[in-house]
Amino acid sequence: MSAVVPRTDHEPGRWWICPAFLAVAAFLVVIPLTVFPDPGAKAVAVVYPPWTSATEAFSAAAAAGARIVRQGALPSVLVVVPERSDYALRALASGAWVLLDPRVVGGCGVPTPVSTVGLSSSSGAGERS
Repeated sequence: MSAVVPRTDHEPGRWWICPAFLAVAAFLVVIPLTVFPDPGAKAVAVVYPPWTSATEAFSAAAAAGARIVRQGALPSVLVVVPERSDYALRALASGAWVLLDPRVVGGCGVPTPVSTVGLSSSSGAGERS
């Protein structure tokens, strides 16, 4: 019997291509399925740029057609209930970076009343409580 000799005609530096491709493909499939809200979701988290004040975020979210449920961990993150079917497009047009599943950004707890952050949930933009 002869000894098994390993192949030496391949380049040793390319072993990572297949695992890297699989990792990127899994990332591109898993992230949209877990982070972004379902099309029929009752509540969504709206993320505005970090330099957006709470008042600006509240005004923009309400003007786009949503009822504000609570503020997120940052003043520029809000959990809202859309009242229009085209809310996602309107929110993005008003300056939102992305709409996410509120459970991903910590929105699954007991809602904080909107009046504690300065605006009334009944009318939306601009009205102080």
